[in-house]
Amino acid sequence: MKLNGFFSGLGSKRALVLGLSVSALACAAEQIPQVTSLQVDYARQSRPQTTLGELEEGRHAYASHCSNCHRLVDPREVSVKEWPGKVFEMGPKARLPQRQMELIVLYLVATAETAPRIQ
Repeated sequence: MKLNGFFSGLGSKRALVLGLSVSALACAAEQIPQVTSLQVDYARQSRPQTTLGELEEGRHAYASHCSNCHRLVDPREVSVKEWPGKVFEMGPKARLPQRQMELIVLYLVATAETAPRIQ
């Protein structure tokens, strides 16, 4: 399927909204740290079965769901101890499944602890 055919079938207003939504998600995802092996190693200290894919899924869920209601907070701006409470307080309001909330917490905690500090 060609994208121009896809967008033309939506109508101009819907295509514009879809395009802006995709752009906003891409911008939101660029604002938060990528997953690295350091985060995986850190997460495995408390959860040995943690995979790179799970952390990436948590990052994606954080970028795509949490940015619907507010600006994304850099994971390093909140303490490791505070993240779980924040996510489990807001997650149900966003109708996030338990698994997604757990993966978001896994990403945020590992990132807060291991990513280089903001200067």
